[in-house]
Amino acid sequence: MFKFADIRLRPKMLGLLLVFGILPMIAVAIHSSRLSSEALIEKSYQGLSSIQSLRISAIDDFFRERLSGLDTLAHTGELSEFIEQVSSDHEILPSVIASRYDTFFTSFLDDYGYDDLVILEPESGELLYSLMNRNRVGIKLSQYTGDPALRRAWSKTVNSRKPTFSDFGVSNGNEDLKRQQNAYLSSPIWNANGEIAAVIAVRVLPGLVNNIVNSRVGMGETGESYIIGLDNRDSQIELRSDITTMGNGNYNVGYRFEKDLDYWIDAIAAGISGGKDTYIDSSGNPVLVVFNQLNVPGYQWYLISKINEDEVTRPITSLYQAVVLATIALIFLVIFVAVKFSRSVTEPLIESMKFAKDISAGTLSSKLTLQRKDELGDLGIALNGMAVQLRELDWIKSGKEGLDDKLRGDIELSELSSLFINFFTKHMGCQLGALYLFEEEKLHLRASYCFTDRQGNFNQLELGEGMVGQAALEQETIIFSDMTHAAPTLNYGVGETSLKSFMSVPLIVDGHLVGVVLLGSTAPFTSLQKQFVKDVINSAAILFDAANARLVIRTLLEQAQKQQENLSKANDGLKESEQALQNQQEELRVTNEELEEQTKVLKESEAELQAQQEELRVTNEELEERTKALEEQQVEMQGKNDQLHLAQNVVEEKAKELASASKYKSEFLANMSHELRTPLNSILILSQLLAGNKAGNLNDKQIESAKAINSSGSDLLSLINEVLDLSKVEAGKVELQIEDVSFQEIEQDINRLYKDIAVEKGLDFDIALAADLPDAIKTDSLRLQQILRNLLTNAFKFTHEGAVTLSITQPTNEVAARMQQPKQSLVAFTVKDDGIGIKKEKQLGIFQAFQQADGSTSRKYGGTGLGLSISKELTHLLGGTILLKSDEGKGCAFTVVLPFEYQPKDIEADNSILGFPVMEKSTPESEELPPKNIQATKDADIDTNKQAENTDLQLISQAAAIPSVKLNVKDESYIDDDRLSIAAEDQTLLIIEDDRAFAGVMRDFGRERGFKCIVAETGETGLHFADYYKPSAIILDIGLPGIDGWTVMERLKENSELRHIPVHFMSASDDNLDAMRMGAIGYLTKPVDLNKLNKTFGDIEEIIAKSVKKLLIVEDDEIQRESIRQLLGEGDIHIVGVATGKQALQELETNRYDCMILDLGLEDLSGFELLDKIRRSDSAARVPIIVYTGRELTIDEEKELSRYAESIIIKGVKSPERLLDESALFLHRVESRLPAEQRGMLKAVHDKETVLAGKKVLLVDDDMRNVFALSSILEDKGIEIVVGRDGLESIEKLDQNPDIALILMDIMMPKMDGYDAMKEIRKKRKYKKLPIIALTAKAMKGDRSKCIEAGASDYLAKPVDTDKLLSMLRVWLY
Repeated sequence: MFKFADIRLRPKMLGLLLVFGILPMIAVAIHSSRLSSEALIEKSYQGLSSIQSLRISAIDDFFRERLSGLDTLAHTGELSEFIEQVSSDHEILPSVIASRYDTFFTSFLDDYGYDDLVILEPESGELLYSLMNRNRVGIKLSQYTGDPALRRAWSKTVNSRKPTFSDFGVSNGNEDLKRQQNAYLSSPIWNANGEIAAVIAVRVLPGLVNNIVNSRVGMGETGESYIIGLDNRDSQIELRSDITTMGNGNYNVGYRFEKDLDYWIDAIAAGISGGKDTYIDSSGNPVLVVFNQLNVPGYQWYLISKINEDEVTRPITSLYQAVVLATIALIFLVIFVAVKFSRSVTEPLIESMKFAKDISAGTLSSKLTLQRKDELGDLGIALNGMAVQLRELDWIKSGKEGLDDKLRGDIELSELSSLFINFFTKHMGCQLGALYLFEEEKLHLRASYCFTDRQGNFNQLELGEGMVGQAALEQETIIFSDMTHAAPTLNYGVGETSLKSFMSVPLIVDGHLVGVVLLGSTAPFTSLQKQFVKDVINSAAILFDAANARLVIRTLLEQAQKQQENLSKANDGLKESEQALQNQQEELRVTNEELEEQTKVLKESEAELQAQQEELRVTNEELEERTKALEEQQVEMQGKNDQLHLAQNVVEEKAKELASASKYKSEFLANMSHELRTPLNSILILSQLLAGNKAGNLNDKQIESAKAINSSGSDLLSLINEVLDLSKVEAGKVELQIEDVSFQEIEQDINRLYKDIAVEKGLDFDIALAADLPDAIKTDSLRLQQILRNLLTNAFKFTHEGAVTLSITQPTNEVAARMQQPKQSLVAFTVKDDGIGIKKEKQLGIFQAFQQADGSTSRKYGGTGLGLSISKELTHLLGGTILLKSDEGKGCAFTVVLPFEYQPKDIEADNSILGFPVMEKSTPESEELPPKNIQATKDADIDTNKQAENTDLQLISQAAAIPSVKLNVKDESYIDDDRLSIAAEDQTLLIIEDDRAFAGVMRDFGRERGFKCIVAETGETGLHFADYYKPSAIILDIGLPGIDGWTVMERLKENSELRHIPVHFMSASDDNLDAMRMGAIGYLTKPVDLNKLNKTFGDIEEIIAKSVKKLLIVEDDEIQRESIRQLLGEGDIHIVGVATGKQALQELETNRYDCMILDLGLEDLSGFELLDKIRRSDSAARVPIIVYTGRELTIDEEKELSRYAESIIIKGVKSPERLLDESALFLHRVESRLPAEQRGMLKAVHDKETVLAGKKVLLVDDDMRNVFALSSILEDKGIEIVVGRDGLESIEKLDQNPDIALILMDIMMPKMDGYDAMKEIRKKRKYKKLPIIALTAKAMKGDRSKCIEAGASDYLAKPVDTDKLLSMLRVWLY
């Protein structure tokens, strides 16, 4: 039963005063304020209801007047006339018709405040007219989802056949609408037959609706009216007007709250009857709300008016403010008196209780402080005494437990000594400690703590020597205090101090001495410390005695083992001696018998001597015969050695032939890409077209057959890709792109690819990333991903239940030792599964090409068996190894071990087989040009085909002079195209493709897109057609008979009348970056599918339709930015300039640009960082980039830039001309439409001969025939030649002629060869940038890199191709 006495003193006193003194006054104040608040709230409801009625009337009038006005417009004669002209007058473009009525429609929009007016065709919803956005004309709403509100307006009007309203919706498919909320009012337009001829619609922006409900007159600071609507699609509530009093401008039309407000739900439930009440709004404030449903045709809109309750009740504050102040003053007075009195009584009790709780919780350091002399003060003194005793007991207990934990286990004596003295000294609070163990009748120092010997060597002590020896002798503890002279000192780093007190404690077990512990302290030892020593020293002595015993036992065991070994050896020796003694005794016995026999036959010695002489003669003859036989055997052995050496040479040759055959096989497969993919391309596309059954003339079985053909072709393509991947690796054609690859990115990419597969198969999938790994690994990201995907795909393929895991950790010590690398420099990727596993005998074979675990696996699971072969080769290429651990039926664990830093391999060592070096095939020089000299390769190829080009140009000029004639003869050897029916206004597409089947497919696609198509099967024919027909666009294959696609592209871009034509590459090989650098608009790798073809034609149509190209200039210098703008002009291009990398990235992600000019020196980001961000962006990575910078680039920087940029221009004397030329190439500008000044600059850029005229070149060669031949060619081009006959003379000539612009350096020369000469030239600072072209008769693969390392800028193999030499000179002398 509850009693009043159970209440504590302080709340009891405070409660009585509050109940009888304060509560009545508070009750009166609350009651009066509530009555006032209710009166004000009721008055506010009446005001909100009045405003609500006015808003409802205004909204009803808005929709009624707007729909009536739009219906009136739909019946006007001007609109009927406009519809008739659009549908009947086909010779006049619709845009011309539309422009006649723009003024009439603009007047209508201005009168009603609409944003746009559109006219739609009723059947398909095709956009016939748009006042504000002509780019949308022609869009069919039946297939277009970019403006859902317009699509709903068209559909509702056609179905209802009367004026309608379409609710707000987000536009997402048109740049002009910029994802804003749009609503539409629409009305049918009737023709004379009473049919709907068209639909007219006007776009209503949120601002019109906001103007109706936006007035806040009479609604105070927080009052506001707004509209909500129920979305008919998903029955979700959205805003239909903006809210200004909340949301910081974010609560706009179309906004959805995460949770619908209560009064919104009540408004929908109330419907037309409406309602009012007090609610909590989204900000958590109580508000007064009035709501009603609006009469909006076809939609449920509700008008909400609300005001904060605190604003309504604010006027009553002054009425009861005085009462509240008085009440508060009285409350404070009562509380002050009560608290003052209660604290004097209860506070000491509370402190005592808190102290007791701390002690019970183990906080023994607590101390109770009571400045009192009464009974409560006596209680505090008693509690403090108890706490002191508990602290001492706890200190002793923790010391024992800690010492026991430290010394537990089988520990060596030295480690035990160190652990003991360290813990014992620290726990005792001492500053010095030493442990002496009694060994060999002396005390030996075995461990110490902060011990410094300054006075002598105290590592060994006799019994009775010093304080330590005396304690050992007496076997009693000795304590010295207040020592001041000759005492050991404590060195604390910056000085020393003397210790005052010392304690020597002997370690005694069963009466015998084990050792002595010496402790030193700056303070005297307390009784508590002495008690702790007394309690633990016996246990410590037993531990050290046991450790000594273990040490003795171990020593005795080792001695016994050694003695056993020595005894075994001694027994063996005795046995041998005994056997020798027996042999000697037997020999002596035999000797005695022989002596007896000799004595008997001594008389017959003469006869026997004669017999012996005869035997000696016979023996000599036998020895001579044996000598001859040995000589014959030696000759025979030498012959066998020669045969063995010959056989070894044959084996070496066979190994070389095997390596060459393997390499030729791989090269053959790698070069078969075009021949395999080209016919497969037609199979895939035609089968996909048949499966689509666009004509509807195929039955289900035929469609299934077409799908089966397409599926089989896709499987064949996968097989071809895997075979080619493997062959490229084996042929050494895989180029690595080494970069920093983040482990986090690897984890995210793998998880994104395989998490859905794991869920689909019902498997657990986990990726474990070790915490001790660095942030990234330096390797080829693409190849690493390919390896991991192969392993993970196999894991999921062969696992039906259980889990698949990928762990990324450091490898084991065993694996690191096998790779002969430190463990810290390696990382291991382990793919583990719970699948079917692999038999032990099959584990080696699965890494061979086309090998699987067994035959049944191939039949059950499919696949080619190439995945692991490719993974193994790629792992080896990246400098790593791949390991397998598997048990049949228990799953597999594949581990790929790679170095954190990729190190390039020695090519010759890497390509060896069976220990013999592999012969390498010498590659054409053009394959080894660095990225820096890509243009040189282009120019060289152009000049190599100079004669063919001249012939082509003659044919083109002759064809241009022939008038257009209709041919009546149809040549069946050509593909049927549209060349005979082309008109001036037609859009034409030139298809240059040697595969007729695929060319026919491309022609049909082009015709469906509205193009007149011309087909050429060779590059020469394609050039002729391009010059004659001037097509709107070109689709170009690379692998053409005769001149290839690259050469065709070069000649197109060299022709000022053709270089603006957009060219889209299409080939079986993947050279995307090279194609984009040449000015192509896209690159499609065969085989292709319908989606890729549709995108290709879409890109071509977009380029053709865009009359004004967009160029982005990223330059932090405003003057330089403006000079580029003036240089390029803005007649046919729209230029946008930004100063920072962030602005550039934002522009590229929000707008579509055709080209970008970039300076590397930006304020916020470096050019390299910006290029990396652009490459990683899906929306920004498509734009061609021209790097235009004034800084000198290193070779590594140029190599890095070449991965991102299509062109690199260093600012100099002629850099503006190059910038104009490169930008015109990527923007596809028509040169004839440029101003005269710009055309002159472009002409100067492409005039090759002016580059060479007047230049001085140093020709260094010891062969005068070569000097004469090269001089004749170069002097004919206006070049001045200076001749040097060896390396030394070249240096002298260079010093004598400082205006030399370039050096042609032979390699093999007397006195000083070309390598040394180039090194000496490069040592001089002024010749660091001087171009040097190396000339040599050697053509091995490593020669070029050797020349570049010696200082050459470029390289040509002898015999020198003069066209290639001139082209290279133009590049370096430009």
